[in-house]
Amino acid sequence: MLRSSSICASFLYNYLMSDSDCKDENGQPLDKSVQKLRCLTDTLESYGGVLSKLSQMLSLNDQNSAVFSDCKPFSKEKTISYFKNFIDDSELQLQSVNFDVYKSGSVGQVHKAMYKGKDVVFKVQYVGLAEQTRTDLNMLDTITSYLYYFADMKHAMIDIKTKMYEELDYKMEATNQKRMYRLYKDSDFIEIPKIISKLCTDTVLGMYFVKGRCLRDFIDDSTQEQRNKFGMCAVKFVFENIYKHGILYSDVHYGNFLVKDDSTLCVLDFGCLHDINETLLNHIRDLHRSIRSGDKDKFYRIVEEMGIIKKDISESSRKYIYDYFCIQYEPWTSEEFEFTDEWLDMATDKETDLMKEWTLPQDMVYFNKIPYGMYHILTKLKLKGRFLEVFDAIFEKIV
Repeated sequence: MLRSSSICASFLYNYLMSDSDCKDENGQPLDKSVQKLRCLTDTLESYGGVLSKLSQMLSLNDQNSAVFSDCKPFSKEKTISYFKNFIDDSELQLQSVNFDVYKSGSVGQVHKAMYKGKDVVFKVQYVGLAEQTRTDLNMLDTITSYLYYFADMKHAMIDIKTKMYEELDYKMEATNQKRMYRLYKDSDFIEIPKIISKLCTDTVLGMYFVKGRCLRDFIDDSTQEQRNKFGMCAVKFVFENIYKHGILYSDVHYGNFLVKDDSTLCVLDFGCLHDINETLLNHIRDLHRSIRSGDKDKFYRIVEEMGIIKKDISESSRKYIYDYFCIQYEPWTSEEFEFTDEWLDMATDKETDLMKEWTLPQDMVYFNKIPYGMYHILTKLKLKGRFLEVFDAIFEKIV
């Protein structure tokens, strides 16, 4: 109760103290709903832990959010003490271990070590996070009803809460990471750190260290050719997983992507991996094909079957949903496309009154991470490429 009251008070203070004439990075006035969103995400981010993850999720509506990177640690010193005891009690025979925090995430912190002559890292879950998560998730219904535009978020909330708890399950994350490692172990453009099962427990993940640059630093001092190469790797990774393997990697943000020396991609953190059921997978494949071919009748049939709209939807909302989806798919259905700030502004603009007639189905809320996580990064990269060829090649491989 005290924590909830503190969070509410912090949010109200941040909102009341915010500049009523706030502008975005292009100098345009911010919508009031975006101002509320930024105040709330700033508040949640300041508390760390699972609230940082909620902050990232809520930032799906704000392409300029800065929360998609390192997070404030939840219980840094307690977790260091826990990790020291873990090392002392184990028989891992490490050559060295560094108890200084290497990186902080929303669920755990990372420490470096040396194991059998090779660099490794340990991802250690924050002490007390599991207990606090149960309390924090009780705020989720109120937060989403306050900010999101869809009329029915009930099923989506079930999926969000389930995935939040799954992110605390390190055994599941280890299984997910091993699975992704097997898929990409022979890839020329993707590297997944290899899990070391002997170094893993319910609250500790051990894996081989992969050297790479921070994505933000790479964006600041790389050439456009290097950025295009990296961006294309990211596009192939996300969408080959969706359309070919039926897997959604939804944790797309700066902290989970490393850039290797040859501008290829290393992907981290597999606590939030989604298996797409066969019905949904067929629907999203057909949705892409319908927009690719300009088949409106097929598009409307699919979104009705998916439960996004009903037959009695208003004509204006019905027209808008097609236009909205066409903008979201424009990069992938154009012969050549360049991600620009102007396009991103257009893609993230919403007719919220018309969207209230739509429903966000269960298992689909995390797909919003593509336009608001993925597109944000690709725009910062100023990515330009012939994506139609990439997607046609992906669909050719689908049986």
